[in-house]
Amino acid sequence: MSNKLRNVQAVREMLQGTHRFQTKTTVSFQDLDKKTVDREIGDIWFDADGNEWEQKKGYKINKGKLSGLFDDQYTFKNCRKEVCTCKDPGKADMKMKTIHGMCLDCVVDMEHELKLDGKFDEYAQNKLKQNAMAWLRDSEQEVEELKEAVLHAPEFVNTDGSLNKWELTYNPEDMKKSIADQFEQVKQNIFTMYNITVDEFTQFKTK
Repeated sequence: MSNKLRNVQAVREMLQGTHRFQTKTTVSFQDLDKKTVDREIGDIWFDADGNEWEQKKGYKINKGKLSGLFDDQYTFKNCRKEVCTCKDPGKADMKMKTIHGMCLDCVVDMEHELKLDGKFDEYAQNKLKQNAMAWLRDSEQEVEELKEAVLHAPEFVNTDGSLNKWELTYNPEDMKKSIADQFEQVKQNIFTMYNITVDEFTQFKTK
């Protein structure tokens, strides 16, 4: 694992309160006289060193610099603060955050209001269009990588360290053109199906 991945994993563990330095317990003779304190979710307290802590569901966090990162991770920026009651987000809430910037309950309320206003069909069609353009954007990158890959014969390293290079059984340029043509046809079909214009797709990719 690279240092970058280790750092990301360490930060995630610290936010969750599961990092080894947060969960490691050192017992002294003085600790034997201390009683275990039962904390409620939301309780805030200070330890002997002056560090501020907050009890979460199943774990606690140090209310230092990392707590701001934790709070931001679970902030739903598009929820209406006056009615949102999501205090303990679950997996469904986090999935809706990725799509809508809202918790699940607020998404349900929003879609219900759209149905009452007769605007749900337009909203649903627009979401389908957005998903289609997102798929096309990601697929374009994959197609470019594929077009580059077919120009070169695959090479494999054998167990004895020798190099095994396959011979191409096709014309590389013809294959590259075939891939481009087929994807262009798929893109045009999607453009027609979801009424997407070239300018609209170009603007979407720059967001």
